[in-house]
Parts: sequence; structure tokens; C-alpha cells
Amino acid sequence: MAPGTVQMGSFSWNRRLAKYVKAGEYEKTMELFKQMQKKGMRPDRFTFLPVLNACAHLRALEEGRQAHELIMQTGCEADVFVGSSLVDMYAKCGHMEDALRVFNKMPSRDVVTWSALILGHVKYGQGQKALELFRQMQQEGVHPDAVTYVGVLNACVSIMALEEGRCAHEQIIQSGYELDAFVGNSLVDMYVKCGSMEDAWSVFNKMPSRDAVTWTAMILGHVNCGQGQKALDIFQQMQEGVQPDTVWAVVCWNAMIFVHVKCGEGHKALELFQKMLQEGVQPDAVTYVGVLNACASIMALEEGRRAHEHIIQSDCESNAFVGSSLIDMYAKCGSMEEASRVFNKLPSRAVVCWTAMIFGHVKHGEGHKALELFQKMQQEGVQPDTVTYVGVLNACASIMALEEGRRAHEQIIQSGCELNAFVGSSLIDMYAKCGSMEEASRVFNKLPSRAVVCWTAMIFGHMKHGEEHKALELFQKMQQEGVQPDAVTYVGVLNACASIMALEEGRRAHEQIIQSGCESDVFVGSSLVDMYAKCGSIEDACRVFNSMPSHDVFSWNALLGGFAMHGQGKEALVHFERMCEEGVHPGDVTFVCLLSACSHAGFVDEGLHFYSLMTTVYRIPAKLEHCTCMVNLLGCAGHLQEAENIIQGMPCKPDAAVWIALLGACRIHGNLEMGECVAKRVLELEPKIAAGYVWLSNMYAATGNLELSENVE
Repeated sequence: MAPGTVQMGSFSWNRRLAKYVKAGEYEKTMELFKQMQKKGMRPDRFTFLPVLNACAHLRALEEGRQAHELIMQTGCEADVFVGSSLVDMYAKCGHMEDALRVFNKMPSRDVVTWSALILGHVKYGQGQKALELFRQMQQEGVHPDAVTYVGVLNACVSIMALEEGRCAHEQIIQSGYELDAFVGNSLVDMYVKCGSMEDAWSVFNKMPSRDAVTWTAMILGHVNCGQGQKALDIFQQMQEGVQPDTVWAVVCWNAMIFVHVKCGEGHKALELFQKMLQEGVQPDAVTYVGVLNACASIMALEEGRRAHEHIIQSDCESNAFVGSSLIDMYAKCGSMEEASRVFNKLPSRAVVCWTAMIFGHVKHGEGHKALELFQKMQQEGVQPDTVTYVGVLNACASIMALEEGRRAHEQIIQSGCELNAFVGSSLIDMYAKCGSMEEASRVFNKLPSRAVVCWTAMIFGHMKHGEEHKALELFQKMQQEGVQPDAVTYVGVLNACASIMALEEGRRAHEQIIQSGCESDVFVGSSLVDMYAKCGSIEDACRVFNSMPSHDVFSWNALLGGFAMHGQGKEALVHFERMCEEGVHPGDVTFVCLLSACSHAGFVDEGLHFYSLMTTVYRIPAKLEHCTCMVNLLGCAGHLQEAENIIQGMPCKPDAAVWIALLGACRIHGNLEMGECVAKRVLELEPKIAAGYVWLSNMYAATGNLELSENVE
């Protein structure tokens, strides 16, 4: 019998396999395939198509490989439909190397095969490679279809390639696919995410029909452009101009809840949720995910608990994404106990739930627990995905577990996730934080296409290792290679400039930030303030601060720290009052800046006031940095006993630095008796520190004890 010929006995089996796949019952498909093999039925091409489809949806890589072996044994590998399904299966399982191997062996490749490979590369963060394949398929005479164009437009989105997107749009118009609903939605999405709302509106207005996906894309586009009111207007337009059915109504409300969450307006998202309930619109699983994200973003634990009650009543608790969002909400709101309770109650724990728990432990400084959970999930047969690996690498970085990070790296290579941009950047970050810049560079250099997150991870890696000049060189190189920096990149670059007081480089970076539109980002603004202050230009620091649309605690800390550094104590105190008037809650770093400013200016009473305010009103426990500032302040003013009392009353064990601060005050005020005791304390803690020996020697010499002075080693 010729390879691939349909056997009469297998016809009914194939029909049942196809029926299960069509109904989305992929587990049943695989069970039926096993039964078919036990019965001795020989599979054919019509068997393999639904089986590979099921493997792809289940990400069942091992079963897919077993099916591949059977395909080779039966001679079906040359069939273009089977080949395309193999490519699709390997791509969806994250093994792009295997997908490429199958693809390259195929004698003929149709549009379905090319599209599967393009979509696979997009899914795993390799947008540039996807566009290269798109050009190659056309050079080989294969015409794209609607699915191909959707993949290509998604590739453009992933690398923010607006011009390539416009070129693809021209081809779409010529090929007649512009009116296709999926292509139209992808065009709108591409223009929105690449920042061209004008082009997005042009496509939107030409579409013969618009679904919830289209409207949602336009709403989110205006949110991303900082046009929240325009987004709300579109939401109203949807409600007024369209008579939505139940599903449509839920999608619209969900879109607006997510808009507020994305804008950092968690309270507004929760208000909208209440209004949705009042209008009789029944929330779905997606609604609850948005609401829980809102609670997590503003640490609204009580509101999160109430949402949890709604979820239990609506029977959505078993949904994997709702479950993972509950875990994430409880973890971010500081209740790992409740997060664990949700996790343990889940009837089946999908990879997203395990991943949420891993990230929760990392957030709470429990890196070891995160790694234990990672081992347990694999023992229970749950395969990690790219997000899981990011969490695991973060755990390794947080506890400097280099060996565990290397083992995770080996698994990542085996799973085919190494080429993912976020996994790659997390590997770089892990190796850098664990002290191995050599391995970080090796990962970076192996990446086929290096997204901005990878460059940024390397820049921060060099920063951590005190290689600021290398960080700035890398920043230049990334732009030469056509990679546009994002807000996080600029934060790293500004920190590098601040560390080496590279004012001119900082000013050039500032110019680029203005051109890129990142200046309004609060973290970039705070870094600019910090950079100018540390580079000696407090005037520029104030100018940037005053031009910022909003201030958070980080931007205030940067400004207060700048005033402290430049000895402008009064300015620091005045601006702290302004900070409180704006309703910004100070943190422990804020008080370090204030106490440092008081210390430099000699404001003893004010320093004592802020120290008391910190510990009694704001309930912030004193740390080593606060105590050192107070010892400097009191010691310089001659209040040596009070300074020593601060050290003796510290909640944590004092280090040599805080005793050295008191030692310096003893020297200034000539208190030899206390100075001798303090010097001995310093030498007990740090025998190799020269300050203690020098002070003792000078002290003995000053009092005429030359023999003792000479004997100090």
C-alpha cells in the first residue's frame, strides 16, 4: 500500500478524531489516538492532522514527537499538510529549532506552512525573524493569505516596526484582504501599538463592520497616547451607537476597566465595576481578572476580598486566569497566606497559577521558596512557560543562586525558550546580579534578534558591576543597530551618567528623552532630577522637577536628596512641606534625605523632629542609614552622648561606619575618653580599617603618650 493511502478501517477513527478536535476536546483526541494504536490500526495523513492539532493546543511536545516518529515511519512527512501541521505543533510547543528543521526538509511549502512558521516566531518574541521569513516566502513565489498578514502585522507590533507595517498594509490593499475582519483588526492594532492613531482611525473608518476587538483597540490606543478622555468618549460612542448584546456589553465594560488599570487608576476601575453591577451587566472571568489587577495595583486588600466573594458566587474561581489573578492580588497586597490558600484549593493548577505563586514568593523576598515551588510544579507534570522561567530567574537573581540559575538555563535551552526576548533579558539580569558578566555577555551575543529589554538588561548589568562607561558605550551601540531605547533604558543610562558625573552625556540623553516623548514618565523624570543633582546642577534638577506632570515619592526623594547633597537644608525642608501638601506619603528614603540635609546644614532641632516624625507618626523603623545621619548631626553639634545613645538604641546591630561617624565627632570636639572607647569598637568590628588605628595613635600622641602612640598598629 502506498504511503499516505487511506485504509478503510481507519476512516471511522479519523472521522472521530476530527470531530473531537473541531469541538476543542483535545485530551479526548489524544486518548482516542492511543486506543487506535492499541487496536493495531495504522495511522495515515488524515489521522496525523487532528493529532498534531491536539498536540499543538495542549503543548504536548513529547506526544507530538512520538507522532512525528510515526509520521516518518509511515512516509507521510513529505505531505505538505502534515508538514505544515508539524511546523505548527513544534512552534506552538516553543521548539522553533525543530519547527525550522521540519520546514527546511519539506519538498514543497505552501502558504499554510510559511504562516505557521511566521506565527511561531512572533509568539516567541522573534519579530525580526518573522519579517525576514515573510520576505523570503514572497521571493519563493508564495502569496500571503489573511493568516500570514495577521502574523506579519503582529511581528511589526512586537518590534514597533511602523514602516514595515505600512508596507505590509500596501500589500494587503493590493491583495484585497483589507476588508477581512481579522486583518482589519490586526491593522488597527498594529497602528495603535506603533503609535500612529491617525493611520488607525483611517483603517477603522473604512471597516465595513467593527467588533468589540476593534473598538477595544481604539480605546486602548488613546489611553497609550495619554488621551484618557478620548478613550472614554469612544466608550460612550459604543454604548450610544451600538445596541450591544450581553456578550458585547461585557466586553465593553471589561475594556474600560482595563483602561483604568493600565492608566494606574485602580480606584476608578473599581468604581466602574460597581457601576457595571448596578446596571445589571453580569461580570465574566475577564472582568474579574481586571478587577483583581486593579486591587493589586493599589494594594486594596479588602476590595480584593470582596471581589473574591463575587467570584465564588459566580463559580469563576476554578478558572485558571482568575485563580492566578487571585494569587497575584493577595501576594501583591501582602497576604501570601491567602494566596497559598487559593492555590491549594484550585481543582487543577495550570502553569499560570504556579507562575503567580513563584512571582509572589519572589516579591516577598522568598527566593528559596520560589525555587522549591518550581521543582514541585515539574514533579507534578506541569511544564514551565516563558513567564515561569522569568520568575525563576528573578528568584535566582534575588538570592544570588548562580548554580540554580545555570540549571534553569539548561532547561530553558531544552524547552526552546532561550530566544524569547524576556527570557533572554532575565538570563542576562540573573547572570549579572550573580556576578558573572561573562555569562551575561555570552547570552546577549547569542540572541538572534536583541530587543530593547535585552540591551537594557546589559546596560543595568554593567552598572551593577561599576562599569558605567561600558553601559554608555552599549547605549550608543544599541542605537547604531537601530534599537530604540524605552523609558527603562533611559533610567539606566541616566543612573550611569549620575554615577560618573557625566553631565554632558546626561544632557544629550535628556535631549533624546524629549524627542522620544518619555520625559513625562515619572521614573524617567525622577532619574533626570537625580542625574542633574549628582552632576552638580541643582538648577537643572529643579527645572525638570517643576516641569513634571505629576510627582511620586521617588521624584520627591530625588529632589530632596539633591538639596541635601548641595547643602541646601532650608530648601529640602520647604519642599518636604510641599510634598506633604500634595498628599505624597514619605518613605524611609525620604527621611534619609531629610536627615542628611539637616546634618549638612547643622539643623539639630529639625533633625530630631524628623527622626521622631518618622518613627512615631509614619511608623517607619529606623535603619542604619537614618542612625548614621543622626550620629553625624548630633556629633558635629557636640552632642556626643546623645549620638552614642542613638547607636545604643538602634533596632539593628551597628556597623563600623556608624561608630566611625561618632569617632570623627570625638576627634573634632577633643573627647579623648569617649574616642578611645569608640575606636576600640571600630577595631573590634573591622580590624583592617585604618581609621581606628590612626585615631588612637593621634590621640595618644596629643596627650603625650608617645610610647602608646608608636605601639598602635
